[in-house]
Amino acid sequence: MSGKIFSGTGLALLLALFLLGCEANVIHRPDFRLCTGTPTEIEQQCGTNTLQVVANPAKSAGVDYLLGFVEFDDQGQFHDRRQVNFLIDRLVEESTTHNLVMVVFVHGWKHNAKIGDENIENFRKILTQLSDLEEGFLTSGLKKSRPRKVVGIYVGWRGKSLDAGPLTNLSFWDRKNTAHKVGHGGVTELLGRLEGIRQVDQRLDPPGIEGQTKLVIVGHSFGGAVVYSALGQVLTERFIDIEGKAKSPREFGDLVVLINPAFEAMRYANLQAMAAERPTYFTGQRPILAILTSEADKATKVAFPLGRVFSTFFEKEKNAAQEKENRTAVGHYSPFHTHYLKWSKEETARPLMADPDASVQMLNRLGEAWDQGVEELPFPGSVLSHTGGQNLLNPYLVIYVDERIIPDHNHIYDARLRDFLRYFILLSTEGAPE
Repeated sequence: MSGKIFSGTGLALLLALFLLGCEANVIHRPDFRLCTGTPTEIEQQCGTNTLQVVANPAKSAGVDYLLGFVEFDDQGQFHDRRQVNFLIDRLVEESTTHNLVMVVFVHGWKHNAKIGDENIENFRKILTQLSDLEEGFLTSGLKKSRPRKVVGIYVGWRGKSLDAGPLTNLSFWDRKNTAHKVGHGGVTELLGRLEGIRQVDQRLDPPGIEGQTKLVIVGHSFGGAVVYSALGQVLTERFIDIEGKAKSPREFGDLVVLINPAFEAMRYANLQAMAAERPTYFTGQRPILAILTSEADKATKVAFPLGRVFSTFFEKEKNAAQEKENRTAVGHYSPFHTHYLKWSKEETARPLMADPDASVQMLNRLGEAWDQGVEELPFPGSVLSHTGGQNLLNPYLVIYVDERIIPDHNHIYDARLRDFLRYFILLSTEGAPE
């Protein structure tokens, strides 16, 4: 009897811990006014504002970057549509006078849009670096026009649903389901409206604007699942040549990057098969999608397939290969690997940042090497090596990453990875400089 009481009491305590540790499904940035703050005080000055301008007098335009937040609930709906409408209206206005560099970041597991989240802090650093690039070598070397305005869009959802110490890890599989639900919801609308701003800029080319507005989308962990759920079908449809003419596959925006994405290889299998079967790609075809996964990511390498064993228990696959696709995270499924990103002692990014001409020369070399089908591309601090078996110009990359560059699931801000992504994005979005 006492054992039953103890068991019941223990269960009640466990339930209480879950309830106490449950993160509320609320909006974190509910103030729909534009707020301007300094780089060092922006979160304190504008913490609840959905749209923030980081003012930096050192910049030629007096602005470091613009950051907008768009948040979604557990059902994949906008927490408040005023967030997205406020953002889009502002970007449409900005695009009439400035070229834009729009970078979307979708966070993953154990994160949200709350003040002080580590992902937000690191995203700000990246936006600052991009702004520095625009102010520095893009202006004086690659382009003669004024710097483009850097815009960050932070997509928030309840990736952190539980804050209960080690028990938080039990939310892994529930958050996977939520991530796909969020991706199939309003995220597609958000990304589509952002691409619309880019397309109008490319098409209309109003006076003083050069049609150089760019859109890059980055998703990490379950944020990668959000992004691919939103864009997987779109990318597949755009690959298909519906007009029956020989042409390059159409991208979404300028580049989609998924880092340690937590979704099964099966979801990517159809697009991968089409890309691998295509015999040739035109010279000048640049990357459209890049999936980067650390070889040391235990969350997707160990925990993910374990969870899939239970969640796919009643599913039937036609063979062992399909079963493995259905239970293995996309980045760890070796038949899909196109490249390996290995650590290199040649860390030259910081000198390049201070030398616009050297940066342009490096970007030129990377573009020429990519177009010529060179099997190893040297980046600052890393080397991108083709693993064989697929066309070197295949724009859909699945990159296995040296653990010295991405040490685990969450540490994605190593200097070498940032340097690789910086130049890889430029390679993908700028084409070969003249």
